[in-house]
Amino acid sequence: MAVYVKKWMKTRHAIMFRLSNKIVQVNFTDKTEVILSSENKLVTYVNKKGERSHYPLATALDSNNAEMAKRLKYTKEILTHMLNNNAQGAQNGEKEGDQPHGIDLFL
Repeated sequence: MAVYVKKWMKTRHAIMFRLSNKIVQVNFTDKTEVILSSENKLVTYVNKKGERSHYPLATALDSNNAEMAKRLKYTKEILTHMLNNNAQGAQNGEKEGDQPHGIDLFL
């Protein structure tokens, strides 16, 4: 089955994609990336040099990698904002659409 973008949001510092395969990818303006996989419970961080590192989702914020932790916190803020907007739309009678699967693991 083809993977496609279900939702996206652009901010001053990044662009976030929620994909149909339950992955959330955040591309930051400084060329770093955070990729969240709820199925594998894994965070992948790509630094400015393009080097990838992987962390368990449950302990990623406690990592010694301060740059990754900072971007992961920002990602959490973006996801929270997106989920709050979805909830407000549903309260106003708008169709909520496909609710994110596993996103609560990231909050």
